[in-house]
Amino acid sequence: TLLVFNLVFSRWLLKESLAPSRVLGAFGILVGTALCIIGRSNDARSKFTPEEMADFFASARGLAYFVSLCVTVAAAAMVLAIFECTYPVDHLLRAQRQGARVNTASSGRGRSWREKTAAHAEQGIAHAEKGLAMVATTTSCTDALSDERTAPPQVLKRPSPDASDSRPSELPVLAPAWLERLMAFVYPFSLGLDEGIVQLVRFGVLGILRQCGQEQNCDHWTFPFLIGMTAMFSLVAIVGQRMVYKRFELSRALPIEYGTVTSAGICSGLVFYRETDYMDGQSVAFTITGLLFILVSIGVTMLRQLPGVSLLPSQCASYLGSLEPKPTGLGEAPCVSMAFHRPRKPADNCHDTSGSLP
Repeated sequence: TLLVFNLVFSRWLLKESLAPSRVLGAFGILVGTALCIIGRSNDARSKFTPEEMADFFASARGLAYFVSLCVTVAAAAMVLAIFECTYPVDHLLRAQRQGARVNTASSGRGRSWREKTAAHAEQGIAHAEKGLAMVATTTSCTDALSDERTAPPQVLKRPSPDASDSRPSELPVLAPAWLERLMAFVYPFSLGLDEGIVQLVRFGVLGILRQCGQEQNCDHWTFPFLIGMTAMFSLVAIVGQRMVYKRFELSRALPIEYGTVTSAGICSGLVFYRETDYMDGQSVAFTITGLLFILVSIGVTMLRQLPGVSLLPSQCASYLGSLEPKPTGLGEAPCVSMAFHRPRKPADNCHDTSGSLP
């Protein structure tokens, strides 16, 4: 219900486009989750003594699983920190507001991405100035139009970073399109893994609390350790949610995050808490099938277009194509403004009757 509600919320309130691949992937994640619920054993334990929790962490598979999750989240956090410092999200939002898109992959070889972006912007500015530059003073409307046709184009130079005027002092630093698409997966995936760790340690805290009043053994080291881990990774999740949904659309990132945290929770039960000891073969088969269904569905949400759409009737194919999200620069190809200069308006009552103006 969380996934469905947020997708509906993103469509009707945030006005986001729901691509067929995202809808199909979200549906597959729900089906996989239902299969895992069907396969879950009712005999699985929900109460643990502190000594039993210590035994989970001391076992080879439990320790390896927990450490692998923590290392993966820490590595992802480092990658995201470097990416945020190199390509700040404020630059992306500023470029979206300015509105003009630049294809970063069409420039020549041997130059850096920033040089390519600057060259594209300057070419666009020069092209705009060629059509918009007007003479400052004219003797007649005819002379103004004639001078404008014959005047050489004025190329607007990109202002230096040290400029002190109110215009933008530098071009936005934007990531290449392929890197932005890759990060559209890494961001919510790492957030989902972090939330999976929160679920793992929080389940241990609740398991100890359920028997703590009777046994009076909550002074064991595992109890404060689990509480501390819950608080730390919860704080990381709060920061991560702000980073993810400030850069990417809700309908794009949420299915990946939800599928990842669900998969991590299932693996935590099977590997760390040894729930396979209480499951028969049919339950294990349902759980593994549901887990694979979720992972495949996460991949489906990343597709730009569903395979086989071209084989459908033309009306169906065109309708599905109309549902594809239009590129807006949000987590897509970079964009940059070319509106650094306000052109002068032509003289009043000047009209070009020949239709030859650019």
